[in-house]
Amino acid sequence: MRIFVGTTPDAFRAERILVWSVARHRDPARRYDVYLVPARFRRWPWERVFYTVPALAGHAGRAIYNDVDQVYWGDPAKLFDREMNGAAILSPRGRETSAMLLDCARLESWWSRAEPPPPRSHGTLSLRLRRAGLWQDALTPCRPRIRASAYWQALEREADRVRFSLFSSEQPSRRYRELLALYARLHDDGRPTTGHSAASTFSGVSLREHVDPIGRLVREHGVRTLLDYGAGKASLYLNAPGEPETSRHKIMPAWGDVRVTCYDPGYAPFAAPHAARYDGVICTDVLEHIPAEDIGWVLNHLFATARRFVYAVAACYPAKKILPDGSNAHCTVRPPAWWAGQMRLAAQAHPHVAWTLCTQEKSLFALGQRNAWWKPGIHQRFFGGRAGAP
Repeated sequence: MRIFVGTTPDAFRAERILVWSVARHRDPARRYDVYLVPARFRRWPWERVFYTVPALAGHAGRAIYNDVDQVYWGDPAKLFDREMNGAAILSPRGRETSAMLLDCARLESWWSRAEPPPPRSHGTLSLRLRRAGLWQDALTPCRPRIRASAYWQALEREADRVRFSLFSSEQPSRRYRELLALYARLHDDGRPTTGHSAASTFSGVSLREHVDPIGRLVREHGVRTLLDYGAGKASLYLNAPGEPETSRHKIMPAWGDVRVTCYDPGYAPFAAPHAARYDGVICTDVLEHIPAEDIGWVLNHLFATARRFVYAVAACYPAKKILPDGSNAHCTVRPPAWWAGQMRLAAQAHPHVAWTLCTQEKSLFALGQRNAWWKPGIHQRFFGGRAGAP
């Protein structure tokens, strides 16, 4: 059975708890596929997203649609298996569209496109469906807008206790796997169309501006070992004493005798699994390159690997770099508050680990970092948990 969820970029907590409510109540003998569908309009974020579901489902079989602010109190299969009595759409009484059961095949002749109709067409189309007896108000909502309720909070505590994540390192999203293969190819081949050699592609030089704040954390926490998660080619580091040129073990003179382990799943020399724990974990020029649906498990991994602190950087603007598939290299562009919320969510299970988040936004007022007066500079904001923020 298929569940499509209308969502927005800032609804990461609601997404997680809705999916957890499905996982908690599901019949283990059945398959449940949940798809997150981002809204593309502003006034009412989820309104009319359900029109995209039949096309996304291939105009075949049934599908459930939910607004992201809902949770299930029982098995969604009871809704999926409900008798439709000749209707193609079942929705809650009062003409709500927060929870719907759709017959995708029957709706193809009414709306075959993969985008919602304009507001005026929405009213006309819904009226025609109702007059034809294909749209019936016969459902009870799954409980919309209850994030402040005791039940919603209990679900979140349960999800936190079992460290539930929508995806995992063992089962990342399909887009994560696609990007990983793409980055591995770019590491080997460079970007010939733009004149960038393999050596200069993802070289790791963006670490330069974070050497000092990381150094302060190293001294504050008495760190001896570090993991650089997503190190690229680590060109700013020196080889650790006694290690060959190809070793993943490095040092940064500004950090003293700290031994740095480089890890990058897209770069073969550093792609092997790393050790379970390090005193500190750093992650620069990485997070914005990861699909939004995978951010949760990546941050969980960073915190689980750190004994004392996590230092992460997130760019909040599109990159100049366009990938060979035509997509922007920064695939997750979110405001600083979104990134801070993700960090706090991951930190809940690791209260002993201090964390620092550096968000970067382009701004004409970042005068100290501008190359020319007409070009915006990078404005940095720091968030932190415990005593770790510089």
